[in-house]
Amino acid sequence: MNDELLDLYLNQYPVGPLYIKRLSYIVQKFTNLTTTNIQIIERLLDIILQPDSYYRYYNQTSKLIDCLSKYERDVTSYVEKFESISKSLPNSHISESLSIMYDMELDKLFSREVGQEGFNAVVKLLERKALDFLMCTGVSDHVNDNSSYLYNANPDYLIYHKRAALREVESLIIYKNYDNSLHTLHDFLLRKLQQILEYDKDESDDNDDDKMMLMYDNVPKLSSEQKLSEEETIAYWNCRWYLLYTLFLNDNYISLVDEFESLITEPAINGMDANNVLENHYHSDLIVLKYLMRTICFSILIVKKTSELARYWQLPVLKKAISSDLLLKNLIKFYTNCQFLKFNETVKSLEDEFQFDYQLSINFQLFKNLMRFKSYIIYLSVVKSVSFKHMSDKFGIPENVLEKDIFILISAFNLNVKVNKIEKTIDFVQPETKIDEVVKDLNILSSEVLTEARAMEVSSIVLRGFGGK
Repeated sequence: MNDELLDLYLNQYPVGPLYIKRLSYIVQKFTNLTTTNIQIIERLLDIILQPDSYYRYYNQTSKLIDCLSKYERDVTSYVEKFESISKSLPNSHISESLSIMYDMELDKLFSREVGQEGFNAVVKLLERKALDFLMCTGVSDHVNDNSSYLYNANPDYLIYHKRAALREVESLIIYKNYDNSLHTLHDFLLRKLQQILEYDKDESDDNDDDKMMLMYDNVPKLSSEQKLSEEETIAYWNCRWYLLYTLFLNDNYISLVDEFESLITEPAINGMDANNVLENHYHSDLIVLKYLMRTICFSILIVKKTSELARYWQLPVLKKAISSDLLLKNLIKFYTNCQFLKFNETVKSLEDEFQFDYQLSINFQLFKNLMRFKSYIIYLSVVKSVSFKHMSDKFGIPENVLEKDIFILISAFNLNVKVNKIEKTIDFVQPETKIDEVVKDLNILSSEVLTEARAMEVSSIVLRGFGGK
């Protein structure tokens, strides 16, 4: 890991549960990075073992101390602090004990007069409870929207909750990504954001199974004079950008591109639109801006025809991202110019960088494999006839791997390809309409074919996907 990448993980991500998660992944996955890991572990332990730290119950702390000890560092002070924290936890039934403790404290707060100050105290305690559960269990099952809890405790608090609801959704997105469950919540979260903005759901929806979506039904909606605060407006747009990343985690490239195009053209709220917030107020808790922009561009490369790409790269938000990211700039340039050897070398560089991210190290694999097969189709549609040796050199892929890939394409799509096994040549004869169909149907190359990739629903990219050059 180079210094620039280390700085990204240490300093560009803000401290929070995902900060802890990311850095712990690196030190436990890459044990050979001695100097780097010592720096990371000491940073983590200094955060986790602070007095009254929000992360004091992190369930991997003992492993971090053990790792640091193996690097022959003095861990005495860390052990003492950890033992002190451990004594405050029961030996068993931790979740049940925490629930009892927090319920008692919350009951005290709810006995007070309802007001902004009381609401702030309740929210702070609920956040602390959520983080304690998240840290000690490692799962986000106990992290939920607070509206239903407040509704059941005292509906009078909802008028205050409404003023901070979007910031709460932003935190919810971050917490739910801790155990990789975020990708299942895109539609729910998008509906939730829309409902918070509307405040006027029809009461006929009361039969909705999702009670959480109905909490505001009987709470007065905002008047025209009561606009969202600046903090809430920023939180709304950050959530919308975050939801694009959830689509990438779910391998839903088509929806990501569609939602991106919609997002950047939506009207401003309180004088701020999605582009303005991205440029001036983006929060990097979920994913740093550089990586978010990459996932958007990756999705466009997969979904759109080569002839359509230039329009996207001229969009101001993407143009700025590409110009400031050399790897992304080269990836797009080499693919557009059919320089597939350099394209694959750039893909390898991206893969080497993403290996340190606990999510992108996995999700990037499907992009890599889909683009490799898409590149084969585009190249063969242009040259028509080529030797395996020449194509191997062109792509920088070993001949035996290339041969296997080509035969996969032939069998999967019933291509009209003549393969001379003696001379090791390929004659590719397809009408243009057939080439378009093949590239669109490339999505059926799921986990059974692309062994490095996760399975992907056949119906998605088949519906609208790729096109030939």
